[in-house]
Amino acid sequence: CKPKAEEQKPEEAAGTVHKVKVMNLEKKMVSNVLEYSANLEAKEKIHLAPSTPGKIEKIYVEVGDFVKKGQLVVSMDRYQLDVARLNYEQSKNDFIRYDTVYKAGAVASSNFEKAKMAYEVSKTQYEYLLRNTDIKAPFDGVVTGKYFEDGELYSSAPNTADGKAAIVTLNQVNPCKALLEIPEQYYMQVSKGLVVDLSVSVYPEEVFKGHVETKYPVVDEKSRNFKVEVIIPNPGNKLKPGMFTKAGLKLGNIEAFVVPATVVLKQDGSNERYVFAYKDGKAQRISVQLGRRFNENIEIISTEIDENTQLIYSGHVNLYNNSEVELVKE
Repeated sequence: CKPKAEEQKPEEAAGTVHKVKVMNLEKKMVSNVLEYSANLEAKEKIHLAPSTPGKIEKIYVEVGDFVKKGQLVVSMDRYQLDVARLNYEQSKNDFIRYDTVYKAGAVASSNFEKAKMAYEVSKTQYEYLLRNTDIKAPFDGVVTGKYFEDGELYSSAPNTADGKAAIVTLNQVNPCKALLEIPEQYYMQVSKGLVVDLSVSVYPEEVFKGHVETKYPVVDEKSRNFKVEVIIPNPGNKLKPGMFTKAGLKLGNIEAFVVPATVVLKQDGSNERYVFAYKDGKAQRISVQLGRRFNENIEIISTEIDENTQLIYSGHVNLYNNSEVELVKE
């Protein structure tokens, strides 16, 4: 069985000699960057609502508002909270009184324990209602959803796109994040803190800096990929959840064979790429794999090339394996 290249080689006229120019192949130091794409996401997302249904007293924000951690966002009807506060204050005073007389030996331990239990229960109930009456932002963020108005009854029925119940939805967008899927062959090269450059089409001239925050400890058995979570500082809030981003993970510098992209040819009817090398007056066809592209240059990979290879870069388009060639000096 003849090699594929020779099977497709037409008959050349006897004595045909192709004039070519060659370059000495040499390795160059290049940046080893893994490039992937993803959608930007909020670092955190939360649907704010009380644990139980109730009347909404006031909502203090609108969609698009930025809020600070601890800022009051929603107030619910305060009747139950006021009742719980009175019970808490009464049981607290009772407990203090019982504690004093118990230490003096003037009251039975069972009565003291009852007072203590009543105080702890009322305190828990009051703190629970306080959290569910005055609802505050758990982090700095932006309001991305508002589903009720002042005075309406919150019913706890699902009312958001992801099937959750909410009065207000809050997204943390500084920082934001991107979830990347990376082939398992790079698992040992990717670690927490690795620098990532990101770009979005909205700001074509800007590069946003991020880093790997989390490397998932498992590889998907179907895709053979593992996931990493990239965190991107976003102090000016230019980046928005949902934006498409291209991410480059910088793995440092490596040596590689990088040649002008025009040197590499494609086999008709297939995805095979190849180059021609000069050897003893003939063109030797060598199949290559393509690596990363660097503007007008591209990385080529093959076990048949080394730094002694003379690569034909001019006059190579009409060559076939074992075509006779003549070197033309520059």
